[in-house]
Amino acid sequence: MVTIVVVINIFISLIFFYSAWQLYNLRQKLARLSKFLTNCDRNSYALLHRRAEAIYLAKQNFSNLRQDNQSLQVKLRLVKQILALIVFGRQILWNRPGFNLTSKYLKRKPD
Repeated sequence: MVTIVVVINIFISLIFFYSAWQLYNLRQKLARLSKFLTNCDRNSYALLHRRAEAIYLAKQNFSNLRQDNQSLQVKLRLVKQILALIVFGRQILWNRPGFNLTSKYLKRKPD
């Protein structure tokens, strides 16, 4: 009877020892996984934290470029209007009778 109890105790001890060994291995794997994920988190934070600021600055630069482009479009429109007025004025002046347009300076033709 004592031998049966001793054998059962040894069998139970071996089962608990195997379970403890498996739990220890699982704990080691989880610790390695935790370190890996922590490093991934740190690296992604460092990478993306700087990117958010860069994206914000790029957005500001784009809006500034749009504003500059709009002001340049207005100035370009004004220059085009001025050039159109100059061309229109020259056409009117050149088509006016009484002026000699072949000379270097606009002179009145002798009558």
